[in-house]
Amino acid sequence: MNSVEPALTVRRQRVVLAAREGYRQAQLGTAACQQTDWQLERVTSGDAVVRSLREPCELLLIDATLPTLSAFEVVGIVRARPDLRDLPVLVLEFDRPNGDRATRALAAGATDYVDSTSHLPAVLSRIRSVLLNRKSDTGLADAAAVSFKGEHLLANFDEMFVSGDGKPIVLPRLELQVLRYLVKRRNQVVTREELYRAVWHDRMASLESRTVNVHLCRLRRKLGVAADHIQTLVFFGYRFVDSPVWRSVRRASVRCRKDSTDTTNT
Repeated sequence: MNSVEPALTVRRQRVVLAAREGYRQAQLGTAACQQTDWQLERVTSGDAVVRSLREPCELLLIDATLPTLSAFEVVGIVRARPDLRDLPVLVLEFDRPNGDRATRALAAGATDYVDSTSHLPAVLSRIRSVLLNRKSDTGLADAAAVSFKGEHLLANFDEMFVSGDGKPIVLPRLELQVLRYLVKRRNQVVTREELYRAVWHDRMASLESRTVNVHLCRLRRKLGVAADHIQTLVFFGYRFVDSPVWRSVRRASVRCRKDSTDTTNT
């Protein structure tokens, strides 16, 4: 008697698309529905997004010009919930790319701002890379090999723990990945595109450079004095240094030079 093996059930990743009605939005919705490993839920307002997040999901896509609650307000609500702090959120631009909207979206806590005005396969590829990254959690896969202990900063990426001057620093997943990669490449120059590829697993387009800038700005703000480990090299990129010249030392040096100049002039 022949036995029939049960078919394997592939778990579909729930994706919420919050977008107003429009041609490009409909194109993306149709294409996303055709992905066999995605379970797409389409909503058309900010209020509906908040309700849809009562159920677990792997990715939130938000139209940059969403009605009722704006995309920026929705991102703020998502990031305020501890259970959604690490949820990937892509803000999609279906109109002409807008630098101000990109900056506001990233400042609110969006994972990325994506130009969705052309080449639909590229947009789908970006979404797929985010889902793959979340599914495999490759961002911190080699974290055990990376750690740092300095005067003002302690980072143990195996335990995903960071502290500054003995006080724990809570970092969202992407900011932790940024710091981990810079520490891993310590004392070496890391270009913005290299950092984007390593953390966001995608090629960096022109507007997407804001993504790196905003996440680094938030990371530095949380690190406090320890942010001096991260240097910005204009036209080249960034570098994490083991022994920086602390801001307090630099300010004291500037004051000494100023005092010396004032004394010489009297």
